[in-house]
Amino acid sequence: MDKLQAQAPPPTRESFVYDQLREQILSGELPPGTRLRQNEIADRLSVSQIPVREAFGRLRAMGLLEHRPQCGVRVARLSKRGLEEILMIRMALEVLAISLATPKIGQETVCILRHLLESISQATRENNLHRRSQLSKEFHLTIYRASQFDKLYQMIVDLWALAENHGSRGIPVQSPELVAESEREHRAILDSVERGDAEAAAQITRQHRQSVIDRALRSSPDNGL
Repeated sequence: MDKLQAQAPPPTRESFVYDQLREQILSGELPPGTRLRQNEIADRLSVSQIPVREAFGRLRAMGLLEHRPQCGVRVARLSKRGLEEILMIRMALEVLAISLATPKIGQETVCILRHLLESISQATRENNLHRRSQLSKEFHLTIYRASQFDKLYQMIVDLWALAENHGSRGIPVQSPELVAESEREHRAILDSVERGDAEAAAQITRQHRQSVIDRALRSSPDNGL
């Protein structure tokens, strides 16, 4: 007899609503401050209000939604302190991810990373800051994906998206000095990864991320909560 293939159970209605709203918040489709009404969400997703209410509770626990008297449920706005917290947590997870990934990265991935650095340099020369930012993100995530810890990787991706939606997208790296420093750090990270030196890769990543945090907080208004 052929073995039956294991299939993932269908999601519950609450999980379905949660996944839909979470993706829309993290992607920016539902920007900070957007008011969410249970009945409208239920109608749009063809479910009752009960799973919507349960999903709202999970999203509030994650800090993605907030409830204020007289205002109802809204996509959360972060204060500068909240943005700092997200970026600090992400930095800690990135340091852990690169430490775990470095011993597992082979020559094929190194070649991909080299190509990404070349593309970053080209985007810099063309003054295409958006493309440069996206390529830099791809460079880091390519490394973290190699850790083979899927939950760790997904947490970094989610925190990255959440930080972008709250003001760190396109953090200014305008001056030639900062651009040159960022590219030196990228190359130092790759050199450490290629040598298999996880400790050095982690140290440079921490330094690289701290400079990004400092710039983000200088350029981010304090929205309050």
